Amino acid sequence: MKRITVTVTVVLTAFIILMDIRGLLVMWKPYGLQLHTPPRTELQRNIPLGGLAWAQQGSVSLRAALIDPASGNAVAEINLVRDRVEYKGKVLYELASFRAHIQAPAAGTYLLRVELLDETSVPRAKIERTISVLDNTPDREFRMFSPSHFAALAVLFVLCLGLFWLCRSVSLTPNAKEWLAFVMYTLMLTNEAVYHVYWQSTGAWSVSTALMFHMCGLSILLLPWLFIVKPGRFGHILFEMMYFWGLGGALQALLTPDIGLLGYPSFKYFSFFISHGFIILLTLYASLTLPYRITVKSLIRVIGISNLIIFIIYIINKLVVFLPPYEVGNYFVLSYPPLTGSLVDVFVALFGPSPWYFIGFELMGLVVFGILTVPWYIGKVKKHDPL
Repeated sequence: MKRITVTVTVVLTAFIILMDIRGLLVMWKPYGLQLHTPPRTELQRNIPLGGLAWAQQGSVSLRAALIDPASGNAVAEINLVRDRVEYKGKVLYELASFRAHIQAPAAGTYLLRVELLDETSVPRAKIERTISVLDNTPDREFRMFSPSHFAALAVLFVLCLGLFWLCRSVSLTPNAKEWLAFVMYTLMLTNEAVYHVYWQSTGAWSVSTALMFHMCGLSILLLPWLFIVKPGRFGHILFEMMYFWGLGGALQALLTPDIGLLGYPSFKYFSFFISHGFIILLTLYASLTLPYRITVKSLIRVIGISNLIIFIIYIINKLVVFLPPYEVGNYFVLSYPPLTGSLVDVFVALFGPSPWYFIGFELMGLVVFGILTVPWYIGKVKKHDPL
């Protein structure tokens, strides 16, 4: 059993890492343009545009046009602006990403053309895509607290209740417990591996955002080993990290998803909630089946380890600017708030831009991790503490 679990985990993890290397190699060029929206489906007249554009040196400009294939004339044109991170009117970072909408004059079939031009207005990259526009196509963009958002959260809540009932009401054999964990984390890793393939095939992959350096990304890679290693000091520390990171990080991500322009029923929508849902489920399962408990010492230990990792990730964020698409990394949300809005905006207003809003992270971490510690003292859910 252990040989199977280790082999599957290593193979899937290696595949994810290799896909990241491939993504970097594909983007390694002085000028680049990628378009991940609109999707290749029927669209509404207000067409979403999203993608990446970069230049190793110099400035660039972007323009998009809808071409009538019958006449060859442009029926709509817009200039695109790459996303910027600003603070009090000052531009802190210019990013490679862009997002906008272009309006089709009527239903029909069009040629969408997006061009990247260098500082001398010479075209350096171009993408053309045939799209179909319908008047009655529903809006598929993701919005927080929409029916599709609440539906995903409701499904996860039911699964958590079912898993809790199973672990508390059914006498599972040790072998059955191992197999159930194996099935869950194999599905989680497989979903992540497929998502990296999808991410690159749609042109949304970027070294500044897509590596497994986010808190949830690291949780996905580390959670399987929580069930593979023998109980002991290392396993306990790993459990503590996964408990606080898994519940604290994944819950925040689920409540304020940064899915962008591709909502239900896109693959990105399902993959996002599957990956973060499995983080929650596996963390809950580990809490119910593994011989560990959370204490105040656990809280202090994880905060210390997390701050050390945050320091390392902060340096990584600064270094990835030298890799295409030549923008600052934002792993652990350490460089700027999510562009779609989040609680981090409040911290920026209170304390200032990065790194000052980390103060808000520290305070929020103390509060959230402290709340997550309380149930272990109220319920006394574990008695064995190997540390």
